[in-house]
Amino acid sequence: LSKELKETEYALQHSLKHRPSKQDGITSITKGVELMTIKTFMDSDYEKPEIIVKHFLKSKSTTIIGGCTGIGKSWLSLNLAMSIAGGQKFMNYFDTKAKKVIYAQFELTNGEVQERYAILRKHYKEVESNIEKNLMLIAKGETYEEQWLSIEQTVKENRLTDTVLIVDNLYTSVSTDTDLSNNQDVMEVVKRIDAMADKYNLHIVVITHHLKGVKDTPILIDNILGGASLTRSASNVFQMKKSRLSNDLLVGMITKNRGEQCELIDVPFKVTMIDGYFERGEVISHE
Repeated sequence: LSKELKETEYALQHSLKHRPSKQDGITSITKGVELMTIKTFMDSDYEKPEIIVKHFLKSKSTTIIGGCTGIGKSWLSLNLAMSIAGGQKFMNYFDTKAKKVIYAQFELTNGEVQERYAILRKHYKEVESNIEKNLMLIAKGETYEEQWLSIEQTVKENRLTDTVLIVDNLYTSVSTDTDLSNNQDVMEVVKRIDAMADKYNLHIVVITHHLKGVKDTPILIDNILGGASLTRSASNVFQMKKSRLSNDLLVGMITKNRGEQCELIDVPFKVTMIDGYFERGEVISHE
């Protein structure tokens, strides 16, 4: 016993203090919150966001595209899907990287999507082979039912990752029990979208409406259906309206852009749509 006590005493006297390694830099983890030193944080290999469409879409983030009824949001969403799938500049202006795209269309009939795709093909001839390889569609089923669980199941079953998901539109993708004017209901949808982006490495674009009664007002981020609960979680927001100067003129505006230097933030610019194809025009100084 005496020998054992001496050995214990020796061990205690010659014990080494614990020096945390880089992995040990996390000093506490409580309910998903991690505390670490700045050195450990900077030494960690975090994935940097990738710009997929300049000023419009980043990796593992959400973009909101809003506009009034009849403004051309569904045409615009198909333009965006084809531009990303092909790797062609969006609106003939914004640099775009080619990615696989899931186009979930709950607004138009399947026949209407076929007609519009056929009309737009002539603008994407040089990248048509990329589009045919990269663009996938979720055909329209029952609207006003919960679609996000079905989308997630489709992504999971097909083992899709590093893919752009475009959903047209928010209102028709949720059940009739979801009130998009209720913050709590909107937050439940946002949580589901964010969880999918993180779990499956998705880059998500959601098309939504403007609130009623704002048709003749300046473009404001507060006009978007879903409100701040929706836009606060987004990295990018783009909105489109008819000009207050002329009903024949479409105006676009980037109202949120996180993590990029953007010379067009809150700057109205002309948007032309000819046969469903969108192009970015000049800045409108007196909109």
